[in-house]
Amino acid sequence: MTKAIIEYTTGDVYSNGKLIYNTSTRTGSNLEWKRVNEVTWTGGYEQRTHEVSSPKIKMISKPASYSSSYASSDSVVLIFCDVDTVFTYFHSKYQSGPEHFYDKSFIDTFGRLTPRPLDKQDFEGGNEHIFGF
Repeated sequence: MTKAIIEYTTGDVYSNGKLIYNTSTRTGSNLEWKRVNEVTWTGGYEQRTHEVSSPKIKMISKPASYSSSYASSDSVVLIFCDVDTVFTYFHSKYQSGPEHFYDKSFIDTFGRLTPRPLDKQDFEGGNEHIFGF
């Protein structure tokens, strides 16, 4: 549970004693986020992985409540990513047996190759890229 967010004169922002990011560099070198969705069945699977690394941080929220079909928290800090945050999307599908099949792709849902730094196109139409801490 998040109890305190503190910004020091150095620009370092801490939450519960853990460094989140620096306001001057807008980086959070210790922040990484990954979500893996996997569906399995007898002899096969389909998996989608979304990953954020080397985030450039636009802003962070105050502690808030959050709920989605993937996760929920009564006290989360939402981190809004900015241009140059590295994003990776990976999709794979496998089926064993006589109808053997395997496919993999790093093309995201917008048809763009990953891993790559987010750019202005990723934020068009008011899109935000957010993860929770």
